[in-house]
Amino acid sequence: MSNLVKMKSKPCLRIGYHSFGGVVCAGVTILSFCSAKAQSLFETDGGSTIYEFTSTGAKSTFASSLNAAVGLAFDSAGNLFVTHSTTGGYINEYSLGGAQTTFASSFTPFGLAFNSTDDLFVSESDSGEIKKFSPNSSVSLFASGLSAPMGLTFNSAGNLFVADYGSGAIYEYTPDGSKTTFASGLARPVA
Repeated sequence: MSNLVKMKSKPCLRIGYHSFGGVVCAGVTILSFCSAKAQSLFETDGGSTIYEFTSTGAKSTFASSLNAAVGLAFDSAGNLFVTHSTTGGYINEYSLGGAQTTFASSFTPFGLAFNSTDDLFVSESDSGEIKKFSPNSSVSLFASGLSAPMGLTFNSAGNLFVADYGSGAIYEYTPDGSKTTFASGLARPVA
C-alpha cells in the first residue's frame, strides 16, 4: 500500500489492494482506484467516468461517456484496462498516450488483474467464470463454478484471490488452478 497515492476520502468497506510490478490498484465496493507507476491515481465512479488524480491531488477526466466502467488494472507496460460490466460487456485498453481500443467483447466482465507474466484474469459474475487472456491473445477458462466472482488480486507468490459475492467467500487459486477457501462467511465480498 505504500506505493498508493494518498488522498483524502470517506471511510469505505471492503477495500482490496492489488499490486504487481510497482503498480497498486484498490477496489472499493463501487469505486475502483488504480495507481500507475507515474504516481497518478485512476478512479472509476462505477458508471460513466474515469478520473485521473496527480500526486498533488489535481483531478482531471481521463475518459467519459462510458458504460458501467467498474474494473481497472494496468499491465506491465502501463496500459490501462477497463471492464464495462453490462450485458454485451467489454474491456477497453487505453495506451499510455490515451488511445482507446476494444480488447475483448461480448461477455459481462467485472474484476480484472494481471499476474507477473502479464496474463490478464477477468471475472465474469453472470457465468461464474474466471477467464485468462494471455499476452499472445489466446483466451482460456481458468476457473468455473463460482457463484458471482467479482474482485480479483494476486499475491507475491502468484496466487489469484477471488471475491465471490454470491457465496460470501474469498477463494485462492494457485497458478495451476488448484482452489482453496481463503475466507468464508463474508457478507457479499466485492473486492
